[in-house]
Amino acid sequence: MNSRIPVWLLVVYAVAVSPVVSSEESLVYWAAHDRVAQLSPTELRKTTKASPLPEELVIATGDYTFKGSTYRLEREGLYRFIQYGGDVQQRIVFGSDVEAFLSAISWATVHGLRDNSSVTDWKNQLKFRKVAVTCWSVSLLAKKLLAERGIKARIVSVFTQEKPNNFSDGHAIIETYRKDLGKWVAYDIDNNVIPTDAGERLSVLEIFDLIRIKKPIDFKILSSDPLYDASDLNFAGFDASFVYDKMASSARSIRDFYDRVFGTVAIFDENQKGAVIFAEEIHPAFREYILNQNSTYTWVSRQAFTERLYGFPDG
Repeated sequence: MNSRIPVWLLVVYAVAVSPVVSSEESLVYWAAHDRVAQLSPTELRKTTKASPLPEELVIATGDYTFKGSTYRLEREGLYRFIQYGGDVQQRIVFGSDVEAFLSAISWATVHGLRDNSSVTDWKNQLKFRKVAVTCWSVSLLAKKLLAERGIKARIVSVFTQEKPNNFSDGHAIIETYRKDLGKWVAYDIDNNVIPTDAGERLSVLEIFDLIRIKKPIDFKILSSDPLYDASDLNFAGFDASFVYDKMASSARSIRDFYDRVFGTVAIFDENQKGAVIFAEEIHPAFREYILNQNSTYTWVSRQAFTERLYGFPDG
């Protein structure tokens, strides 16, 4: 996280100061992590044939046509196709780069409430617009998209042990098993970041341990689009955008949020078909509070938690 002007703001500015364009002109660009690059139409050899832009959300690299022009999609990440005043399309190019894939999901979504009730239609909506969902929902979306590609992933819930305020009492992120690193790695799609320690990717359990010894978490940018939809954060009359303004202001604010919510960790155990929850210390009243939220949770020791959930997954 840094103090540079956000890439998304530069894109908006570039479009705003551009000369007036006709509805026949198009803007096509690629985005991944904190990088954005505009694409120009590609001139193909006569022996090379381009395909129409596929209907699927996730596609392979290749040459595709949009509004009569051909574009070469050769990098993994998110691609947006905009016909000014007309058609808008969004696609994710994926080959093998899991972080570019999760970055694309982060770019394609924003924290909000508007689309939380339309779970079955997320994949379709993502082809045409940005989807506004909460931390749990975007983690569920990422888990499903990863599972469709044979990549092991799971949703991790964390809960505060501080006094509940009915707003920042918990969080959900995703862990995916990185075979190249030989470990589970956490990605906070909702907050647009990858938690790290001196550049090393972290599991949720490692984040938990660093917070306990009060060592600051570092963050790598997963996407640099807006963190939340300010027009879509009204919780029963409470304007939560005031809280998110602070959280989005710096990496320190996200660290403060982590310090609050990483008091307890819960992961759904696929083998046991139930959630396993762990905390080094637990106040009886807080334990009762958590069980009231979900009676299927099973409390286990640190050793049992690690053995059941942080071994090497099958496959």
